[in-house]
Amino acid sequence: MTPTKSKTTRPHALAFFRIALGAIIFLLWLEVLLDAPTLTTVDWLIFVGILIMSAMLTIGAFMKPVAIIIAGIYALEGTILTAANIPASMNISAEQALLFTLLLLIVAFSGADRAASHAMLLRYGSAREWEDVKPLPQNILKYLITATYIFIGYYELWKPIWMSGVRLQSALIGSLGTGAGAKLARSTLPTPVFSGSIYALKAFSMMLPICLWIKSVRKGFLILGIVFHLIVGVLTGNWWLFVLVAGYPLFMEPKRKK
Repeated sequence: MTPTKSKTTRPHALAFFRIALGAIIFLLWLEVLLDAPTLTTVDWLIFVGILIMSAMLTIGAFMKPVAIIIAGIYALEGTILTAANIPASMNISAEQALLFTLLLLIVAFSGADRAASHAMLLRYGSAREWEDVKPLPQNILKYLITATYIFIGYYELWKPIWMSGVRLQSALIGSLGTGAGAKLARSTLPTPVFSGSIYALKAFSMMLPICLWIKSVRKGFLILGIVFHLIVGVLTGNWWLFVLVAGYPLFMEPKRKK
């Protein structure tokens, strides 16, 4: 273990995020594979790339070259498909693809492999060893998570389904909701309950990206954030948002030593 250097921080929060990101990406794309058995050749190539990427993130090995190669291939492929006006058959939005690509590149160059990784095993003979890292990549990830929450809050403010309880009930019964979401929407709960939930959700979504940076209220909002994502996942199936939860330890990192 190297001594603490000037303007550095411990890598453990980054390492946790790296491992969680790799596991979440694998589980999400495995779900896509199981739900879409008629994948095209291009989709299969993407899935192979995801397997490699998630594995390298999880074990913390060869992250930089893998991230550069995969990001480059996907950027080229996206350009070709867009130019040919060919829609991707896999169920992923442009926002999700952009978020995961940015996360991949930032994490790969953040020093997240300097704890609990194959890189440390090769360097020191033990994955338990760690090295201090520069705080800038971790701060960038925190800004990216904050920006994502701001985007989600903006989406909830203006999309029609978040304007009334009746519309939310209809959306949960339709394509937005899971089986649990549809069952809740068909329950005997009065519509004002759904309307009140919308207002509470909007207020929380606007407060969360701010309160993540306020030490006095941070822990409470982190707990509420986990509950929020669990509810969203159960009712709408948007489990990919747990990538943001995996980044919560980044906000809990102690102040760097000077």
